[in-house]
Amino acid sequence: MLQPAFGLDCLAGGVMVKNHWFRKISSGLLLLVVACLGCFYLSFNFDSGPDLAELLPRETLALVQVRDLAQACTSLQRSPLGQELLAPALEQKLLILGGEERTRARILGAVEGFRRLVSHPLFGAVFSRQSALALLPAERSFSSPASYLSANTLFIARTRIKVAPSVLLGWAEAGQSSLETSVYQGAVLTTIQGPGGGSLVVAVVDTTIICALERRAVERCLELMAERLLRPRFNLANDPLYQQLRADIRGREDVLIYANPGPLAELTSLAGEDTAPHSSRFTPGQRLFFSHQAAGRQDYLQLLLRGFGDTRSGLVEQYRLAPAVYNRGLAGIGAEASIYFWTNWLDPAALWQVFSRSPTLETAGALFYIGQQVYHHTGKDIDTLSHMFGPQFSFFVQDLAGAAPERAPLLCFQFQVRDPLGVQELLNLVLEEVPTRTTSLAGGRAVSVIMADGLIQPAYLLRGDQLVVADDISMIAGLFDEQAPKLVADPDFRGVGSAFTQANNLLLYTRIDQLNQGLRQLVLWILESQEAMGQISSEQHALLLTSGVTPLFESLAHVRSQGIRLRQAGPDLHLELTLYSPTTRTLGRSEGN
Repeated sequence: MLQPAFGLDCLAGGVMVKNHWFRKISSGLLLLVVACLGCFYLSFNFDSGPDLAELLPRETLALVQVRDLAQACTSLQRSPLGQELLAPALEQKLLILGGEERTRARILGAVEGFRRLVSHPLFGAVFSRQSALALLPAERSFSSPASYLSANTLFIARTRIKVAPSVLLGWAEAGQSSLETSVYQGAVLTTIQGPGGGSLVVAVVDTTIICALERRAVERCLELMAERLLRPRFNLANDPLYQQLRADIRGREDVLIYANPGPLAELTSLAGEDTAPHSSRFTPGQRLFFSHQAAGRQDYLQLLLRGFGDTRSGLVEQYRLAPAVYNRGLAGIGAEASIYFWTNWLDPAALWQVFSRSPTLETAGALFYIGQQVYHHTGKDIDTLSHMFGPQFSFFVQDLAGAAPERAPLLCFQFQVRDPLGVQELLNLVLEEVPTRTTSLAGGRAVSVIMADGLIQPAYLLRGDQLVVADDISMIAGLFDEQAPKLVADPDFRGVGSAFTQANNLLLYTRIDQLNQGLRQLVLWILESQEAMGQISSEQHALLLTSGVTPLFESLAHVRSQGIRLRQAGPDLHLELTLYSPTTRTLGRSEGN
């Protein structure tokens, strides 16, 4: 009676042991797969080595950092304009265009240097990760800007693989240069003496390459590399201002530019110039920060001016900048607009006060003449007239794509009005002897001015605190037609204008493809006019067209629209530029994006 029960217990125990080992094996296999995937990811994406900013002094004057210079150069090579510049026939084309022999030699030398650089076998390994060019703070006095730049300019690159110094410097050994080696902070420094007397100092530490024209610049970098874990506060990456700037810039930048404008302005003293007018414009806390990121179909370019929005030390010392506000007029702009501009920094009264304070005799005379003319035509002094309008001003352009040189696009202007009654009185006075026609529109009266026997009929509408002036009354009607397609719903605008509905100080939207069409027509007309006047030959005309104008606009053809917004946030100025390319990747964008 006990045997079946005992057999069942053994069977159950065996199953439990089997399940236990199965779970262990499954967990081990899963852990192994995760570890393999992690190792694979880290082998391709882990950035070993220090951040380049950690190898620079905290007081660094300027820094230009590129994430993938090799990809940017490759994209330039493949672009229509790059193919023309790197073509073997460039020398013959420059001869046809004429110019000084020295200028042609410089162009050919630069192109040949670029061609040799990008074709070098190590170019992709050295420049496909982070690389930077920096200007270090001086440790001693210098007699000229050239000597300062020579002693304090530094280049750093992070390679994808470890490159042996002998392989990296093989080109120098094969030439007429002499090499001298020494050791500093455990790193080997190689000094290359060129046949012309110039020198280049190179140090290779793991995957980091450091180059400079003078030894001391490389030594300073190696010192920070050795001490970056012990004394991190002494490098640029741990500077509070630099960290704040990096935090305010979104995304992973492809290009980064950092500058400390105060010390840079003081470099002019080395050229024998008075630095007082330049250095006094900047304060110790002011910084400039620029970045470019590529994400999907958009390219984001951001410029942050830290401390430049302070009116006491800003670029415009006497003009009080208005705070950022929401643009209520954007919602009414029609989808057919090719260019749209808006700002709340155009205060006529404040601008007139700034200009009238100018101490120069020439400016005072010009302002007096302007004031007399304004009073003669309006019956009002310019101070009274300027106070009639507010700081907000905007305009948009239609029919830009199809506008030929002989046919101007259509424009519409919008002004903020502080004194509607005074503005209406002014308009009545100016148009007193001009034939007009009045139309009821949007709860107001739109007035069309009859010109050229009715062929031209500009119009205006004064409605509340807004004055609208347009080339045609239909443009004014479209602003108040809620059923008409609007710009804010247009896909090309949405690709660049997502932040236009936030508080801003300046907005600019442009259909770049349409603008380029108009610019191309203008350039073609200029070339034809130059040939007709005998300024250029027919051969030069054809060459400029086929090798210059056409490749240039083909290289820009992928960009559909552009959006620019500028806003002041406390003491800072933020400028953002967005490019929308719905079909083609932009120049310099890596495939990883």
